[in-house]
Amino acid sequence: MIEAAPKVTWSDLFPYLRYQIVTCPDLTDFYQVNQELAVRIRVALKSSETIEELVEQVATKRYTKARVRRLLTYILVGARQEELPSGVHILGFSEQGRQHLSKLKGKVELVSRIGKEPWNSLTQQADKVYQLGNPVLREQNFGRVPLILL
Repeated sequence: MIEAAPKVTWSDLFPYLRYQIVTCPDLTDFYQVNQELAVRIRVALKSSETIEELVEQVATKRYTKARVRRLLTYILVGARQEELPSGVHILGFSEQGRQHLSKLKGKVELVSRIGKEPWNSLTQQADKVYQLGNPVLREQNFGRVPLILL
């Protein structure tokens, strides 16, 4: 089921990321992007043909590749500090995960299904950006129940 589903890779989304970086006047508007990283990203983008090259050029001892990928994701989907959701959107779980989630119930806002009421605008926006990577993809959030792994 999951293996046969249409996929999206970073190479599919790189042109959109490039556009976002080039057209945004101030990258520090995005979540966790400071001035130093904004400069590093803009300089590295000029000589990067792939996302891997961009990550490689921006990453340092201080800014790991994982952190750089996360920041680039924030830029791609337009995540800003004030827009981040407070709850946890559950996409799937195993039996062990179900037990953990039952302990969290009441302590943390858990969203298992997005229905008539949209959960938050950033999730919807990220979903639309993800769909740009593969036109075969259908809506990812509304009405979808979490995947239960047995």
